[in-house]
Order: sequence, then structure tokens, then C-alpha cells
Amino acid sequence: MRGMVIGLVLLALAGCGDPGREELEGRLGELVGTSETELVRRMGVPARVVEAGGRRFLAYSQSWLDTGYMPGAAAAGLGGFGPRGGFGMGYGFGGPLLVERNCEATFEVANSRVAAFTLRGNACRWINWPAQS
Repeated sequence: MRGMVIGLVLLALAGCGDPGREELEGRLGELVGTSETELVRRMGVPARVVEAGGRRFLAYSQSWLDTGYMPGAAAAGLGGFGPRGGFGMGYGFGGPLLVERNCEATFEVANSRVAAFTLRGNACRWINWPAQS
């Protein structure tokens, strides 16, 4: 019974996507079928352009540093308060941790129209991409 409950919870969690990524995919998906000119108008000048097999690939990249905290080690201590003393446990956090976040959206262009796109990176979420006209 316990295994069945755990399985159902895992199945429910597997169906949960990242809403920020889903929103980004939806907004970028609206560009599929538009002209390459419209893509550049909406997204700006790409960071890279590669041509291969009669197709063009336009890559847009964003990266930034984010701050988090490195988990510290568990700490335990003995207290000497009162006639019986005491025991306490705590958990601390280490210092700040800088994490590089990035996302690259690559658009495939065939016959001057956006045919598809892919996302790559550790922080592909809706971050005001593409610019609204």
C-alpha cells in the first residue's frame, strides 16, 4: 500500500512542468511560421548565426549570475542551563554561492520562415523573451 501511494505521488509530480519554461515555450512557439525578418524584429540581433544544409540557425543567449546559499553542515551543541542541562541541535547555512544561469534559444529558419526552435540551459524560463511589440 505504501509503495502504491509513493508511486502515485511520483506520477503526479512527473506531470508537473515548470510553468516559467512552459510560458517561454508558448511565447517562442508563437514565432514559428513567422518570417526571419519578423523574428529579428521581435528578438533583436542574434548572438550567432550558423548555416547548414540550406537552413539557418539563429541563436539568442542570455546568462547572468544568481546568488544562493551553500548548505552548511549540521551542528549539535550541549547546553548547561538549569539543573538538568539540555541538548540542542541546529542547522546552519554556509556563505553566499554564485551560480551562473543561462538559456539559449535557437531558431531554425527554412525558406525564410521560422520552422522550429530549441531551448538549452539551466534557467530557461519566461524572462521577457521575446520583446513584445
